[in-house]
Amino acid sequence: MLCQKCGKNQANVFYKQMINGEYKEMSLCAECANELESPLNIFGNNKLNTNAQKVCDLCGSTLRDIARSGKAGCSKCYDTFRNELNNTIAHIHGKMNHVGRVPKGNKLYMLKAQLKNAVEKQEFETAAKLRDEIISYEQEGN
Repeated sequence: MLCQKCGKNQANVFYKQMINGEYKEMSLCAECANELESPLNIFGNNKLNTNAQKVCDLCGSTLRDIARSGKAGCSKCYDTFRNELNNTIAHIHGKMNHVGRVPKGNKLYMLKAQLKNAVEKQEFETAAKLRDEIISYEQEGN
């Protein structure tokens, strides 16, 4: 099968995407696939471009960063980019809420990051609750 973009080289990269309930497929050669800014906009899905300036308050990731790496920068990214990621996450996982465990060591790091964020936003009640949770977590020896 030839690349659908250049029509010259053998296609060896295959994209599938569901847009508004309709599957679209694209077969590309490695060269054309590497030229893409992001796999998310291959089918003209311009949500990536219109929301590229939105930034996660906690980790600083943009939607473009998530599209390039295929990974959210932190748990807050899921809230920040909820509208953009909903369909993809629901399609992959079958649900939107995380029900798994937080790896050891990450919970304390995440609590401290949330505390810093709450203080910066002057959400002092939330900050106090997070501070107490951090103290309790550290006293438990976790």
